[in-house]
Amino acid sequence: MKGALLLLVILLACSICTAQVSVIDGTLTDRDTGAPVPFASVGIMGYAIGTSSNADGSFTLKIPDAWVFKKLTIKITCVGYENFLLDNPPAHLDIKLKPSKTVLEEVVISAKTLHAEDIVRKALKQVRKNYNTKPFVYRTFYRHYCNDDDQYGRLIEAAVDIYKRKGYRTFQASPGAKDEVRVTQLRRTFDNTKVTINHAPIALYNIMAADELAIQTKMKSSDPNWIAAMGYFELSGLRNHLDLFAFDLDQVTSYDNEEVYKISYRLKADSIKFGSGMSYPVSFTGALYINTRSLAFIKTESERRRANDTLRTSSSYKLNGKKYYLYHSMREGSGIHPQLNVKHAYHIELMVTDILTRKYPVFKGKEPGKEVLLNIPYDSSFWEDYNIIKATPLEEKIVADLERNASLKNQFSDYVELERERFFSGKEDEERFNQLMTFNKGRVMYLSFWKSDCGACLRELEYERKLMEKYKYRVAFIHLSLDDDLAPWKEALKKHKLTSPYASHFRIGSQADAVSLFKVNEMPRYVLVDKKGFFADQNARRPTDPDLEKDIERLLAEKIDKP
Repeated sequence: MKGALLLLVILLACSICTAQVSVIDGTLTDRDTGAPVPFASVGIMGYAIGTSSNADGSFTLKIPDAWVFKKLTIKITCVGYENFLLDNPPAHLDIKLKPSKTVLEEVVISAKTLHAEDIVRKALKQVRKNYNTKPFVYRTFYRHYCNDDDQYGRLIEAAVDIYKRKGYRTFQASPGAKDEVRVTQLRRTFDNTKVTINHAPIALYNIMAADELAIQTKMKSSDPNWIAAMGYFELSGLRNHLDLFAFDLDQVTSYDNEEVYKISYRLKADSIKFGSGMSYPVSFTGALYINTRSLAFIKTESERRRANDTLRTSSSYKLNGKKYYLYHSMREGSGIHPQLNVKHAYHIELMVTDILTRKYPVFKGKEPGKEVLLNIPYDSSFWEDYNIIKATPLEEKIVADLERNASLKNQFSDYVELERERFFSGKEDEERFNQLMTFNKGRVMYLSFWKSDCGACLRELEYERKLMEKYKYRVAFIHLSLDDDLAPWKEALKKHKLTSPYASHFRIGSQADAVSLFKVNEMPRYVLVDKKGFFADQNARRPTDPDLEKDIERLLAEKIDKP
């Protein structure tokens, strides 16, 4: 009898284990149209952990082992749709979300007129009330891929902790100004794109800038650096430049069973003028989704078009406890590379997977460079269990393109070892230098071969600063270090303040092909390259020689036939 009872208990336990789900796959579609519902919030009620549907409406949610025997309720929220709740969800879900009713502006506004700009202004003032102003940590998943002419050539995925020391207490003037970041896990493929020379090792600050409730440029439009802030990081200027935009209250929709204003905006002019009187042609449009009761931002969207490129950005927020937090940011852009005449496109996502408001790790860290990233070993077991977004609808094509030469598994495992050898030996910088020579055709170039322990080299570099200030971007000043070790080169750059916006620095090492090509037997050594890319003088004058400027002026005066 006892044996039979024990067998029954075992069978019941096994059946319970079988019924539990550790991974939930699903798709979200519009009940009325059948269209996919992208970037919806998918989570477990009562817990901060969650995921987001991708552009194809698909999602994967991994349940921690410790929760397998708990009663769990999945909750799905998305702007414009009614909430979806399901207890003890099965492993596979095909969910048809019901659109919420929208209310037209004239129905909402009965007694008095609501001005969209006033709503936005009030909502910006409510950020400190609606969002956590105390320190906390976002645990996030970062994904970044890009392509040339629709041929995918690079993929980066990372687990990133963001320590918000000031919470949402104040707006930051730039990404990372008041935040600390650290990459805890990383996997990536080799970079086979044609524009690899322009690629940053990781673009955390770029995607962090999409959080408009954290990052708002404080610069005025008369500040000449404002255009750099708006251009490089694509920072939002809504807070201090509301007068430059026109706002319209399009409708009232819903999110998480509450009414939400949808306010569209656009830049009034077709260009931005700043201090010097120059104009910057650009088109800014976007939409803001604001809770009608609390005036909390639920979602922000923007599209910015410039001469050769387009940028689309979105960030979504959801309530966790009594405060709103970021849960998903997306940034994607495309443009024509002028030198290569190639269309380059990129897609970056940042998804919050957990929020730590107490007992969180305190740390310091800025956006890491390649040297730091190469010291993060690839941990395949981590990625097997990590709760990440599924790939975009182009998943099969992305994988096929990236696996042209090697499987993703092999690239993930081999990248660190092979790239460390290239980076620390100087081969990577030599490749980047060769690419830069191609990109700079049409400009006069002045090559400087030097080394950190060469006193004469450092003295000449002091004089070269004056030339750089005089010619600025008219001449490409390229410094090629023959240091075989990374540390002394970096120390020399820092100690002697050699970095400049008008100069490029590469550590190619003593065994580089350029050393043999130019027969560099002693230093410093200089080479002048004309606009056609020909070596006009392989033993060019030193910066201390006053006749060097005459040689440069002669090359600048030469005219070349346009292709």
